[in-house]
Amino acid sequence: MAYDNNFRNNITEEIFDVTIKNTINWIKDNKDKFEWAKDPNAYEMTNLFLFASKYISEGKKIDISNVEELWNIRKDDFERCNISENNFVYNIVKDSYESAITGKALVEDSDSHNSLRMMAGIGLFIYQQKRDNNEIIYNNPQELLELLHCSKSLKQNHPDLFKKYAFQANIDRICEIQLNQEISSNIKEEIKKSKLELEIGKSNSIFSLDNYVLKSLLEDTSNITDFIISKEQSMEGEISSSPSSSYFYSLNTELAYSGFKKDNLNLGKDIKEICSKYGVDFEKLLLFSNLAKKYENNITSTKSDDLYEELQKIGIEYFNKKSKNTEGR
Repeated sequence: MAYDNNFRNNITEEIFDVTIKNTINWIKDNKDKFEWAKDPNAYEMTNLFLFASKYISEGKKIDISNVEELWNIRKDDFERCNISENNFVYNIVKDSYESAITGKALVEDSDSHNSLRMMAGIGLFIYQQKRDNNEIIYNNPQELLELLHCSKSLKQNHPDLFKKYAFQANIDRICEIQLNQEISSNIKEEIKKSKLELEIGKSNSIFSLDNYVLKSLLEDTSNITDFIISKEQSMEGEISSSPSSSYFYSLNTELAYSGFKKDNLNLGKDIKEICSKYGVDFEKLLLFSNLAKKYENNITSTKSDDLYEELQKIGIEYFNKKSKNTEGR
């Protein structure tokens, strides 16, 4: 485990004391002038503290008084963002600070370092969004992909920290917010793939990628099936089995059955055959899944009616083709 020489936002030993002192002076100069300057910068603080702990653990000279001053001048500002001392953001920054004070490096590689500063920064941003707008707006897919990538190192090299800061749960939430934004289907699939690779702890396994595809499809078809059921329950009269409910329920069931087969070495082939059989359009499936989640709390709206009709068309088209194929035999 080592630091990359080209590590972004790298602070060398030679300029560390000047850099942290400049940060402290900026806070003193601006904290009372601007409302936004009253909030801490969790990314910057974590970055500085982790570099301090790295250099001190290596026996290099660092003015520890600057580290202490930065922490003391900012530690109470997290409350402004509704971040308590039990919050993961606060704990990442605090543990990074304490690692510098004790001279024991918290992490030993640049990716793990990056994952901590990014999680602290994104986490703080989310809490600021909640405070300022009473909602969360996160739309930075490239940043998220970087977090997913470097978090793999933290999970592998420092599983205790990965667990302590609830990385998986926090990443799941950030991904959920991002995937509800209007971004390209390719980026969405890349995020889902990276997220699953982090969950299963493998990045180069073909079987892992097959599981990613299966998991994604199961999630999408489940969302759509749940929407159809809720929609039909809200309609007058009983609908036991519409074309769309039969289609998506059958598709979901066959996919699930393939995944439940123990050590299914033919999983990728099975998924392709099932998708071919049902004529799956991946982009449409992802779109309909996102819309289904969007309208699930407003099931009687005009937009939910339109979605329901689109899903019916898919089911009708599938069963019509199936019927024609049967007749032709």
